[in-house]
Amino acid sequence: MSEVLHELCDVLHGLSDAERVTLLGELGVGVGARTGERSAEAVRTPLPAPRQADGVVSEIEWV
Repeated sequence: MSEVLHELCDVLHGLSDAERVTLLGELGVGVGARTGERSAEAVRTPLPAPRQADGVVSEIEWV
């Protein structure tokens, strides 16, 4: 696998910046990635609101 990865890196290194952006965009990686075609927008679950529990003391002692 390491050799295949090295070959891919060599190919990418041999491309111009424009070709590299186009290639990575077609693969769905990087700045030129097309949105919405290969991956749906991530659904995010909101975090619960912070609670103030009675009797809980949070302290940090720096030594």
